[in-house]
Amino acid sequence: MLEQKLALLQRLVINSHDASEKGWQALINEDRLLSRLEFLENQLQTLNKTQSEDELQTKLQQLQEEKYNYENTSKETLRKALQEKLEAVRKLSNLERSLSNTEDECTHIRLMHEQTQNELAELAAAHQTKIKDVQDLTEQLKDSKSKLETEQNELQQELTDVQKEKSVLCEKLITLEADNEELQKSGEQSEVETLEKLLINNEEITSKL
Repeated sequence: MLEQKLALLQRLVINSHDASEKGWQALINEDRLLSRLEFLENQLQTLNKTQSEDELQTKLQQLQEEKYNYENTSKETLRKALQEKLEAVRKLSNLERSLSNTEDECTHIRLMHEQTQNELAELAAAHQTKIKDVQDLTEQLKDSKSKLETEQNELQQELTDVQKEKSVLCEKLITLEADNEELQKSGEQSEVETLEKLLINNEEITSKL
């Protein structure tokens, strides 16, 4: 749309320039006509002095016809030049209005462009902020993952140590239970022997009595 208006403005400027050129050409032609008429009048005065009346009459008629033709041509040229000038003025007025509208449209487009650029700058800044936030969160996740892996390894090591300790304790418990059984068996044998000795002593005492 804007390019079409600019092309129209360019054509109107060219047409106005052409109309001005034609107007100047019409003025030049008019000046030439006046010079030609002055030359013919001078020539007529000269002929009056050297030629007969019939010749002068014929020559005068020719000059009048030539003058009439020149005047008609000049009037037609001036009429066309005036018409073209009026048309050029009208087109120039339209051109000025169109130019004013185009300038307003350009101003509006420039403002819209500036507003769009500002919005894009704000969006870019917000995007950069989001990227930084994502990077920070990524680093935090990496740190948390590393800490969790370390804690998991430590817990796994503690679990292994506990399992080893449990195994050792189980072995000790089995040993203690075996020792306890041996002690219990040894204690029972001692009590039997003691009772037997007491019975023997009791029998000996009884026999003596």
